[in-house]
Amino acid sequence: MCHVSLLPCVASCRLGDIGATLLDRNSSKSWTTQIAEKLSDLVGRKISFVNLPPEQLKQALLSTGIPDWSADALIDLQRLYREGGAATVTQEVERLLGRNRPAIPDS
Repeated sequence: MCHVSLLPCVASCRLGDIGATLLDRNSSKSWTTQIAEKLSDLVGRKISFVNLPPEQLKQALLSTGIPDWSADALIDLQRLYREGGAATVTQEVERLLGRNRPAIPDS
């Protein structure tokens, strides 16, 4: 069931389509660099992606007022993603709902 909202949004299943449309697959630039460039164009100021080592990232997070425990949790989550810990696709949603998930197009 969809709820009507005054807040415009994009269905999460369409975010990949949007990203694929915005990014140039033939570019020698990383996808993070391309996203930073697109965001820079949108907001009218330079945005850069900086891949910080965990220690520097924690200091940067703490400097914004994020609590120590939260900074550690964000760094752990980043490590999980970087190491592929969230890459496994299971059938749990289908099992719980009793139906197949919607197909996600390849392109």
